[in-house]
Amino acid sequence: MNKKILACTPSKKQIAYDGIKKIIVNGKVKKDAPLVERQLCEMLGISRTPVREALRELANDELVEVIEGKGVYVKKIEFRDMIEIFEMREALERMAMKLFMERIQDEKIELFQTYMAAQEEAYKNDEHEAFMDIDMKIHVAIADGAQNTRLRNAISVIYDQIKQMAISAKDDSKVRDIAIRAHRKMLDAILAGDSKTAQEAIVEHIVEVKSIHKERYYLL
Repeated sequence: MNKKILACTPSKKQIAYDGIKKIIVNGKVKKDAPLVERQLCEMLGISRTPVREALRELANDELVEVIEGKGVYVKKIEFRDMIEIFEMREALERMAMKLFMERIQDEKIELFQTYMAAQEEAYKNDEHEAFMDIDMKIHVAIADGAQNTRLRNAISVIYDQIKQMAISAKDDSKVRDIAIRAHRKMLDAILAGDSKTAQEAIVEHIVEVKSIHKERYYLL
């Protein structure tokens, strides 16, 4: 039994990786400030070796970059990166919605309804960070509801960078207006069993947000 428990315990490198990634995607690191190993060790309560290994893995995942002679920095989302991310989202999330509708489950619909109610409440109360957090949960719920592990994994690869962009846009009222309308249209189509409209709604949503980010790229 002890061996099984130990086998499920995450390694120090994984703890460091998850901890550093969390502060990156939540926008807790200034774009022009280096990630200092000593400070990360103190923050996470982990020695330098697993932190260094985690930073290397994060560099492989293109979440950080090593600048010779300067240190490790959060990787800037370049304009081309942003375009590619949204192009991938259009294709992958349309398919996710299609499969979601084909394999629809009552508990997934109820979860969407719960998130929708919470997001509308956050929208009404101008709770911007909570609003964007729920936004991501809605899209993750659709990907999970597709019941396709490979599709879910492909979507999750780009979600960390999407979260970074969402943090940058959390105070943008236009993005929030687009999201609340789109999510309501998606939910109404789901409740009506209208797969075509649900797919169109999610793609329209992604295209509209892409357009905003193209206009305001300098904010990323």
